[in-house]
Amino acid sequence: MRLFSRALRNSLCFFMVMKPLLDERKIEPNRGKIISGDAAYQRYEFSADGISPRAIPGSGDGLVVVDSDEHTEDGHLTEDLDIRRRMVDKRLKKMDALRAEYSMPDIDGSGTETLIIGWGSTQGVIRDAAEYLRRSGKFVSTMHFKQVWPLPGARLQEVLSAYRRLIIVENNATGQLAHLLKAETGLSVHHMILKYDGNPFLFDPRFNHEVQHPDGKLPQELRTSSISLAGYSANV
Repeated sequence: MRLFSRALRNSLCFFMVMKPLLDERKIEPNRGKIISGDAAYQRYEFSADGISPRAIPGSGDGLVVVDSDEHTEDGHLTEDLDIRRRMVDKRLKKMDALRAEYSMPDIDGSGTETLIIGWGSTQGVIRDAAEYLRRSGKFVSTMHFKQVWPLPGARLQEVLSAYRRLIIVENNATGQLAHLLKAETGLSVHHMILKYDGNPFLFDPRFNHEVQHPDGKLPQELRTSSISLAGYSANV
């Protein structure tokens, strides 16, 4: 099977994106459960969704007491073990709301052969590399994460499992997003392309050679190379 190598060079890259100015007058801020607290107000009141109504200090008769250590519903310190457990459960409920409102990653491309995954500043270079590969007749899709936590594991698992090969490109030494995806979906990416010398990736189509690795593994010297994706090979 033929293998591809494409250039992400050890160079700085600059992007200019032109977007219309934001009209702040059209924004309706959602400040959540704002109330005017009465005398019985409790800042950390237990609730079904884990989010307590919030009173602005001085807006009502209630006293707004906040504390960073474990606390009772009215905001005072406590070492009560049952309250501690209930407060932790209360805070964890907020994660369910965040997952429900999660903005799924953007996917570009067709086919279910190869998916190149990225987040943050790798978006542009992944897009350029994928477009180059498509012009070469390869069926390559891309996925860009706008949010990396909390992840809706079941929804992502359904999407990712449709692809035969998963490749992730990250500007860190350990493959942070790859590990999160493994923990939340149970799926492992097939290859990690990591760059952590302080410079971003840059696509350079002039660097276009093919290397074969029978075992399908990425050599360590290529993982730490300043031209990580340029020296990387994967079946597509």
